[in-house]
This record gives sequence, structure tokens and C-alpha cells, in this order.
Amino acid sequence: MSQHTEVAIIGGGVIGLAAAWELAGVGLRVVLFERDRIGGQASGAAAGLLAPASEQLTPPAFFELGRLSLARYPELSAAVREESGIDPELQLSGVLRVAYDEEHVQRLEVLAATGVLGATVLSSVEVRAQEPLLTERIAGGVFFREEGHLASPRLVAALAAAATRRGAVIHEGTPVTSLRWEGERVVGVESAAGTTRAEVVVLAAGAWSGLLGVAPLPVTPVRGQILALAPGQARLQRPVFGPTTYLVPKPDGTIAAGSTEDRAGFCREPTVRGLRTVLSGVEELAPTLAEAVFLRAWAGLRPDTPDHLPLLGFLAPGLIVATGHYRNGILLAPITAACVRCLILGTPPPLDLAPFSPARFSALAEPHRSG
Repeated sequence: MSQHTEVAIIGGGVIGLAAAWELAGVGLRVVLFERDRIGGQASGAAAGLLAPASEQLTPPAFFELGRLSLARYPELSAAVREESGIDPELQLSGVLRVAYDEEHVQRLEVLAATGVLGATVLSSVEVRAQEPLLTERIAGGVFFREEGHLASPRLVAALAAAATRRGAVIHEGTPVTSLRWEGERVVGVESAAGTTRAEVVVLAAGAWSGLLGVAPLPVTPVRGQILALAPGQARLQRPVFGPTTYLVPKPDGTIAAGSTEDRAGFCREPTVRGLRTVLSGVEELAPTLAEAVFLRAWAGLRPDTPDHLPLLGFLAPGLIVATGHYRNGILLAPITAACVRCLILGTPPPLDLAPFSPARFSALAEPHRSG
């Protein structure tokens, strides 16, 4: 089978789906290819945090990318809810970052002094007044009022349904095997569905982005393990970041807790060691949760790069790379989609993309073609 489209997207995680939704919304014909099922990898496994300040994103350009993306979420969430009938459960409840010692508290106070995202410094007494479940070891913290979280699987499902409603075509269980080149230009993809010619190809395959033989794309998988708890009558009002663990309360009353970082290739099964690490951190941060019911554990593969920054921009004529979002794919989906739209339409992006250029690793290997 051979077909032609304006944009072919490789990858059906949150980045690829957000791009499909954004591009179909401006009238472009979009075909998306997902090797497995929509949101079946890191996107569907994420805890859904929207917390660029709490996660202490650096350098400044990366933080600004996160801040601008967070600001787009209310509009995106409302739109995909209206178009799909699926609520991503966006909650801008604020996020609390806490510390166990004065040195760490002072670093948080320096961050809070900028006033970023509604930052407010809290004493240890104020922290525990807001969240009584937390340990008495806490020396202080910062509350970022403008941050929040959502339900990642629901966001993924909403974006897929809304993109389809806008006219995008989504192929699940359809791995792309190679890119099609004419000279130095990418002109389409080869997949299990046949040949698809495209004016532009968007590579958004997450941890799998480096497997198409396009260099330099040093994207490697990092496993993150998360678990879900039923806390009974115990409640958190908002997500909490501790020194080693985060806790995210969900609308169904459960708490998501994470997360580990380990390199195990493309193995995504949880391990005893990983879950023990998370559980130890949970008990240290909120001792009462030692009595919570363990519900389940899962893992996702995050796409990492050598400098832990995304790859976002043209790598070759006809080829846009939008991957390497590491721990922040959910947070960065709206701004990434907007930037992809600007790159395709030739309009100025919302911020300077030079720090995220895919060509910054060109010293590692010369670009080459496969297929």
C-alpha cells in the first residue's frame, strides 16, 4: 500500500499525539504510526506531574520551556475534553517541595525568592499544617501555587480521540521500519502499512527514536518505576516532592508514588530493588503510608539524552525531531506540539529553540541515512 500525506508522525505517545492534534487543528493532513498501542510506553505510565519549578528544571532555557508549556495546559485540557468527551483531570492544585535539612531549605528559598510560579516559602510547622501525613523530619519547603498534575492515561486517550476527530489518521501496531530519502531530504516512511510519502516527517518515538538509523540521535531508555497505593482515610491535598520520592494524590483517592531511574535497555518490568527504593522513600516522607494498601506497580521507559534536554527542531530537510523529553514528556507536550506547528508552517516558535537543536550532538556522529 502506498499513500501520501502532508505530515507523518512516528510515535503515539503524548508528544506525537499532541503534535497530531495541533497540526490537524490547522488543517494539515496527518498520519501517525505507533509501533504498539497509543500511550503504551512512558506516556501512559507517567504520574502526570506538571511541575517545572518543583522538578528544578535547568538550565534557564529548559525551565522556560516547561513554564510556557504549563501555561498552555488549561486551554489544551478544556479543548481536548470538549472534542473527545474524555477529561484529562487537570488539577492546578499547586505542588509542595520539601527538604529534610537546612542546607536544602536554603536552596529552595533561593528559588522561591524569584517568585516563580507563585512560590511561597513554608516553615516546617506550616508544611505539616498543610499536609499532616508528612514526616516531622521536614525542615521546611516551598509551595508552588501554579503547578499541578493530571491523569496521563486519560490525557493520552483524549488527545488520540480529539486528533482523530480533527481528521488525523492513527495506525496502532504499525512500526516504522525506515525513513524514505531523496538525496538529503526525507520524503516519507516505510512501515508495516507500506510506503507513506510525506512533506514532513516528525520523529517522536520516545525511547525508540534512536533505532531508525538516523545519526546523531543519542536517545537512550531510562526505566522509571512507579507504584499506586490506597491510603484509606489518609489524604494528601496536593502532590509532594521529597528529597528522594514524590507522592501524587489522584481523584479516585489513590496515591501514585515514584520514581526510580535505572538503565536496563528496553526492559520495562518493575523490579524488587526498584520498588523497595520507592517504598522506602514513601515511608520516609509520609510514615503513615506504611499502612497503605499496595495496589500495583508499573514502569515506563523515558527517552534520555546526554545533557538530559529535549531534541526539538529540524535534523534534515523534511525531518523534524521531537523527542528526548526524559522525565518531562507530559509537561512539555503542549509547547512541543506548538513548536512543531511553527516549524512546519514557517512561523516564529514561542521561544528560541537553539538550546534544543538536534544538531547539537553532531560532533558525536555525522548525519546519515538509512532506508
